[in-house]
Amino acid sequence: MTARVAELRERFDASFAAAPTVEQAPTAGLLAVRVGVTPAALRLTDVAALHADTAITPMPMAPSELLGLAGFRGAVVPVYDLGTLLGAPGTGWPRWCAVAAGRPTVAFAFHHFDGYLEVPVAAVRPTAETSGPRRDVVTVDGQARSIVEIGPLVAAIAARCG
Repeated sequence: MTARVAELRERFDASFAAAPTVEQAPTAGLLAVRVGVTPAALRLTDVAALHADTAITPMPMAPSELLGLAGFRGAVVPVYDLGTLLGAPGTGWPRWCAVAAGRPTVAFAFHHFDGYLEVPVAAVRPTAETSGPRRDVVTVDGQARSIVEIGPLVAAIAARCG
């Protein structure tokens, strides 16, 4: 009996010495942005870099969504107006550029960067809209943000460019 009590005491003491294990729900990293005045979000996994106040050289005869070319880390990259691509009305020259991860390398310009969000994956839900492409939405601090899917935008641009 004494050996059993000693064993239980050791296990009890060891349970306080070990760091507690807390299982955390998987999270998604998002960049909270505004396209014009509309709150939106970009998945962190879709973005290779974020830049502010980048000089963009306009291109003559370019489609309205193509703002021009900009240099990012030694590469010349086309910069597209995210608002125009999403059908939002123009509200002036965008300040921020998010360089898309993957190939082809393109950047998307938007107006405001509100910060980084880390939300539970379960908080990302599909919208109830039945028309148009399916979009996910996340609500943070009572504000719904549509999550912009960068992959389909890059694919559409690549298809147009041949």
